[in-house]
Amino acid sequence: MRQSPNAYPFDPVREIPNAWVADEAKYGYNWSLSPDGTTLVFAQKLGSPKVPTLRFFTIADGSQRMILVPGWTGIGSLDWAADGKSVWMFTYTATDEFALLNANVQGKIRTMFEEKSMTLGWAIPSPDGQHLAFWKASGNANVWMLENF
Repeated sequence: MRQSPNAYPFDPVREIPNAWVADEAKYGYNWSLSPDGTTLVFAQKLGSPKVPTLRFFTIADGSQRMILVPGWTGIGSLDWAADGKSVWMFTYTATDEFALLNANVQGKIRTMFEEKSMTLGWAIPSPDGQHLAFWKASGNANVWMLENF
């Protein structure tokens, strides 16, 4: 059977095929696989002082690129754009300011939306790339009480 040019072998019973994947697993939930399955992106903090950083890994050869995201305390979530050419991410500061950023794979970062009072998270693009759904929460609830009902 001929293997697709975009397919990469993976045997979860025996081992992970590339040692760098196992090493990067320590960064927990904050990673995302590109729509074409060729690239992983991880969020972590590097340097001194710690700067949020995107690490792009090419699965086929293990090569990587890093993109710094200065001016923010951390990256809350990562989601690839539908076309696989950029990543949507929510960032935050120590003073509870949040923003939706878009970083293309060449390193250009754009602020798309800022929020000073509500938490933001999980930007999920529609398959056609024309819409973006994201989570926004204030921590408040709307509760009504009816008496003598």
